[in-house]
Amino acid sequence: MSRKQILIAVAALLLVAAGVGAFFYFHESDENPAPEQESAGAPAAESKGPVPDPVMLVVNKAAILQASKAGQDIGRQVQAYAQAARAQLDPQAKALRAEEASLRSQMGSLSAEERQRRVSALEAKEQAFQQKAAQKDAQVKDAVAQAQKQLSAKMGPILKQIMDERHANLIVDKQAVIFGTDPSIDVSQEAVKRLDTALPGMQVQLPRQ
Repeated sequence: MSRKQILIAVAALLLVAAGVGAFFYFHESDENPAPEQESAGAPAAESKGPVPDPVMLVVNKAAILQASKAGQDIGRQVQAYAQAARAQLDPQAKALRAEEASLRSQMGSLSAEERQRRVSALEAKEQAFQQKAAQKDAQVKDAVAQAQKQLSAKMGPILKQIMDERHANLIVDKQAVIFGTDPSIDVSQEAVKRLDTALPGMQVQLPRQ
């Protein structure tokens, strides 16, 4: 394992923590699964009337995560876990690098059999370290996904309520908007306000260190 590989393994959890906001999205509710796609050749459903004119609202999902109390709770807890994990893994990574450097300096004085034995032992330690870092990374990703699912379950009805109040029939993520001139259609702040009331905090079930 090179120094670069060890650092990558140690830093994996911090990348997860930093990416919570960037990759957050609202899941569809499990209670309302998406309709199955029509099979090839199946007749399309007949229209029951003219298609209504779109009345659109915009919501900034990333901003909701960053500004809402629940979203901030998720970020703080994941960041704290990642920092604690790195504090735990850094000394192990440092010890592996030192052992590797020591072994390299002794290679010339060791028999072929002894070299192979020590190299194999070091490789086993490095593999165990990588597995431990990967396990922590997977655990925190799973915990974040579960927290996001809970937040989404609260956010969905709030957005639906805002749409009903404003007589809208379409809501899109602000990231998909290329150009707009009416800031009143952005309901992100109102969504955050209502989400903070409905979900003032969020406990992320992170694994123990």
